[in-house]
Amino acid sequence: MLKDWHQRPPLDAVMADIQRQLLSLPEATIMTFAPPTLPGLGNASGFDLRIMAQAGQSSAELEQVTREILQLANQHPQLSRVFTTWSSNVPQLTLTVDRDRAALLDVPVAQIFSSPADGVRRHARRRFQP
Repeated sequence: MLKDWHQRPPLDAVMADIQRQLLSLPEATIMTFAPPTLPGLGNASGFDLRIMAQAGQSSAELEQVTREILQLANQHPQLSRVFTTWSSNVPQLTLTVDRDRAALLDVPVAQIFSSPADGVRRHARRRFQP
């Protein structure tokens, strides 16, 4: 049975506690968010910031600069929960599709682009099945 609303901790306290626990998972980036007041309308506003390496910096250097910017941004009183989902140590795949060859072989380009994602999903399912 749930406690009465006035006996429960505030949502911010619950989210902060969960976020602290999630920080113990170094292999994942997980953020807690309060649900929107009105379902379907969302609860966040803000802006996107793109950081570009224009002088040949490595991914690790770009990540270090990104982390420094995030740290400074989160100290600003008018900003909160500034974060990125990007990490330089996550493997990335680049796929170049020869569209002319695909057309010649009668293979839809959409099918080519969905194949890597399908493979990842199958692999992930196998990892978590008993």
